[in-house]
Amino acid sequence: MPDGEGMRQRTDWVDAAKGLSIVLVVVLHSTLWLYQAGLVSDPGLNRFNAVFESVRMPLFFAMSGLFAAKWLRAPWSELLHSKVSVLLWAFVLWQVTVFGYRVAGGAILPEVTDGNLRSQVLFLIVSPVRPNAELWFLWALMVFFLLGRLLWRLPPALVLVTAAGASVLWSGMVQPAIGDEMRDLLGAGLFAFPQYFVFFLGAALFSAGIRRQVDRTPWPLAAAVLVVWTALFAGWRVLEPAHGIPGAVFLEQCAGVLGGVALAVLLQRVGPLAHLGRHTLEVYLSHTVFIVAAACLLHLVDVEVADWPASAAVAVVVPVVIALGLLVGRAAAGTWVLDAPETFRRALSGRAAD
Repeated sequence: MPDGEGMRQRTDWVDAAKGLSIVLVVVLHSTLWLYQAGLVSDPGLNRFNAVFESVRMPLFFAMSGLFAAKWLRAPWSELLHSKVSVLLWAFVLWQVTVFGYRVAGGAILPEVTDGNLRSQVLFLIVSPVRPNAELWFLWALMVFFLLGRLLWRLPPALVLVTAAGASVLWSGMVQPAIGDEMRDLLGAGLFAFPQYFVFFLGAALFSAGIRRQVDRTPWPLAAAVLVVWTALFAGWRVLEPAHGIPGAVFLEQCAGVLGGVALAVLLQRVGPLAHLGRHTLEVYLSHTVFIVAAACLLHLVDVEVADWPASAAVAVVVPVVIALGLLVGRAAAGTWVLDAPETFRRALSGRAAD
């Protein structure tokens, strides 16, 4: 695609989609942690999070894959230097914050079950093979970049069908067979990530065609797609009764990506959303710290949060947390807090070249 207006439009809807994804992530984590502070369960809020489960992470991984093709074709040393090193640095560095807020939350919030120091030390030690908390997304992206680079020269159709089959088997057969105890042992990342590789890889393999098609999509068609998705999947939840059947969750996630992209096309001119989509890393890394701090503060000052509507509390916390995350990004831009030092990049890529 040529530079100029087309590039700007393409970037707008991709950034809007990433912005939507990070908002959905912050809403989910705010809901979970504020419940730990004493909010009663809100059926409407729970339904919202459940409906957008098929959009939240599939859309995030698909948007991450759209611009991955360049790196998957690049030499190994370049991939490690430019992409994997950044993800690995952030994943390792921010384990400290995860450890801190989980221990603090476990000590202050009575409903937290795995916040004791011993458990968190163990989770920290095994985090390279059992990605910890929300940082599993960075871990999964590293794995996806490496797998994508390994598979890049194989026939695209074969690779994509295989990845789709793996997603269908994992979400339709493996996940339903995993009990709560095994799920806790695996953690959220290992439990979830195998079903998302197909979205990252499919977006990378067919990036040019996808971007070209979406760029040409008129807003009435995007609105029609969104209306159909809302009616079938947000309203009637047509595939929910079939979640135990292999392929149902996968189809719902595919529809979720389509619905998310359609919504992004309609909202691509919303400047704050696109801006957020260009700064998802800092918000993703920092948001749970601020959420847990808010939950602990509510508990410590003895606010009667049980009387609050959970949706109202989340509606207040989410924009504040996102704003604070953007401030972190502005303050830490260009520093080792968010970006891997050049010595680390060279060490990682140099070893691979040797």
